[in-house]
Amino acid sequence: VTDSWTSRAPNPAGGYSFAASVVNGILYRLGGYDNLTSTIVPTVEAYDPLNNTWFTEPPMLTGRYGLAAEVINGAIYTVGGFSNGSLATVEAFLPVTPP
Repeated sequence: VTDSWTSRAPNPAGGYSFAASVVNGILYRLGGYDNLTSTIVPTVEAYDPLNNTWFTEPPMLTGRYGLAAEVINGAIYTVGGFSNGSLATVEAFLPVTPP
C-alpha cells in the first residue's frame, strides 16, 4: 500500500526463462535455464512472502525452459517449453502447505 518497491529474499536458483505460478499465497518458480552452469533445470523453488523465505519442492520430471505454467484447482500445470528441442509434454504438481 506504499506504492513503492522493497527488496525481499533473493531467489537461490537464479537463471532465466522460467515460469512462475501462485498457489495459496506461495510463489512457485519452475524450471528455466541456469546461466551459471549452462544447464536446463527441472527445479521448483517456492517463496513464502509472509516469512520472506524460499524452499525447495520436488523437481519436475523434465528439465525445461521457455515453458508456460497455469494453476487449475490448486495444481500447477507446466506446458511445453524447450529441452533438447521443443516439448509438447504437460506435467502437473499439486503443492502441499509449506514446511
